[in-house]
Amino acid sequence: MVTRMNYERPNIDEKFYTVEQVAEKFTLHKNTVYIMCREGKLRHVKIGGVVRIPESALQTLLDGFMVGTDE
Repeated sequence: MVTRMNYERPNIDEKFYTVEQVAEKFTLHKNTVYIMCREGKLRHVKIGGVVRIPESALQTLLDGFMVGTDE
């Protein structure tokens, strides 16, 4: 069964990252990235059991953690 969240679909031309690449990029443990995906905090696609994270999902994640204002 395929579960579809109410998320914006990634563009096929968009860059996708592995869990390991995201973990390294943000200095996280890869299990933390898997947990964020499972809890719906990080948009991802799963193809053949392999998780891939679109670049736009990383920007959305960062936007949610921004501190302060631009004023």
